[in-house]
Amino acid sequence: MNVYRWKESQLKNPVVRGRSSDSISELADHEVHSDVIVAGRTYRDNVFFPSVVRLHTGELIVVYRAALGHGNVPPGRILCTRSKDGGNTWSQPEVIIDTPYDDRDPHITQLSDGSLVLTYNSTDTSKGPPRNYVYVCRSFDCGHTWMGPVRVSDVPCATFEEVTELPDGRLLLPVYRPRDPSRRASGVRKQDYLRYLADVEAGREERPPEEVFPLDRYNPHISVLMVSEDGGKTWHEGCVIAEGPIGFNETGLAYLGDDHIVAVVRTDAPFANACIVHSEDGGKSFGEPRMLNTNAHAPDLLVIDGDRVLLTYGACDYTGGYVT
Repeated sequence: MNVYRWKESQLKNPVVRGRSSDSISELADHEVHSDVIVAGRTYRDNVFFPSVVRLHTGELIVVYRAALGHGNVPPGRILCTRSKDGGNTWSQPEVIIDTPYDDRDPHITQLSDGSLVLTYNSTDTSKGPPRNYVYVCRSFDCGHTWMGPVRVSDVPCATFEEVTELPDGRLLLPVYRPRDPSRRASGVRKQDYLRYLADVEAGREERPPEEVFPLDRYNPHISVLMVSEDGGKTWHEGCVIAEGPIGFNETGLAYLGDDHIVAVVRTDAPFANACIVHSEDGGKSFGEPRMLNTNAHAPDLLVIDGDRVLLTYGACDYTGGYVT
């Protein structure tokens, strides 16, 4: 896990400039090297899914998954490292979550009362198909000890986002699960959707996609907002953030003030771009998703000020290339 610095030629010709396949091919033309090693590979583990928070004290904390590979077997652990000099040097990593299951996708944030909230997924592969659950832990001593974990929902689901705190004290966490949790997830096949688009372009098809691919025929993932009103001790399902035949999963969330919440959601299908969706009532409901011009994996939203929001994401061309 590195902090990257791009050479001047790349700053003049940004890597991400449209279709992800263009981005991947362009990446080979640019040199990348590390300023700082935050956490390195060991004989036992690779490093995955880092999340960083700057505490009110100025200290930086990074949590990440340590595992041999990206998959669930062998299972991973969640480690923590910290910096007291603005990220120039980092402490020896410490294990903070290590269960018999695959602990992965950690995200960390600090609430207004100074406590830390850690979210992560835990995947059980011991009994048939993997079953994934979302957990939340809290720390009241800057991450040195942790309370919990608390399971967010008894319905199998996953998340790839930190908790968002609203001014009224509510905590929000987007998760994704199959539309019908009792069945395995399934969605529109790529070849079927491409055939539909070709028929529309040729004038042979005039129906909207929701009529051609009705939801009751599939069981795609939906993005759901979980809500806690007691500081993360208990959670309940608030509303659906995004649903549709193509499916929605990894969701980035940001509160912009005046009950305005924006979400960017990755879609299930490799041929569909990410979507953006807004709530104007503090997360009680969300509008219709609008597709963006990029296929964004693991989107993350950072509010810079009242007018600017920074979106970072992974762009994948499905041939093995991946850039941020």
